[in-house]
Amino acid sequence: MSWNVAHRMTPESSEREIFSYSGAVSAGIVGATGESLRARLAMLNVESQRARKVFSSFVELAYNIIHHGEPEGARDVKIVRCGSIAVWEAGQRYHLRSQSLISAVNAPPIRQRLQALRDLTPEQIRFEFRLRLTNLQYAADDSPNGGAGLGLLTIARNAAEPIDFELSPVPSHDGRLQLIIHTVIQ
Repeated sequence: MSWNVAHRMTPESSEREIFSYSGAVSAGIVGATGESLRARLAMLNVESQRARKVFSSFVELAYNIIHHGEPEGARDVKIVRCGSIAVWEAGQRYHLRSQSLISAVNAPPIRQRLQALRDLTPEQIRFEFRLRLTNLQYAADDSPNGGAGLGLLTIARNAAEPIDFELSPVPSHDGRLQLIIHTVIQ
């Protein structure tokens, strides 16, 4: 993937890489890579609650690529979305970072949702999650592709600090933007 910025996805040398994937992202690939990540976390004896948070955040980041990503090739060709996801450990904290292309049309609501999550306290995130889970505040148009918005809330709920994100133009990709999401789990 020529748009991939490798230094943003590669952990520093003092950090321990746990898992990384770059390429096509589909439900089957999420299942296979998720199982590989789960096995790697078990092999490293990661405490079960932390491993569950890392795993569920990984899955949600991957599905974010599937639901909101743009194909790397021509827009009129319906191909599997492409992206990158990395997991690494640094000082008893687990970092997850995803990278994908998104449509410029989808960027404003995604940016708005991510910024709103950054502004919520952990208590507000848990409350919002429960409301969405019970469908009390469900609105089909909250995200560009509909849905209850539980994926980003799950990531925020698992995080030790606010989700970091970056949206930047990719000149060689016809107005599409690169979306990078970074989260930290303690």
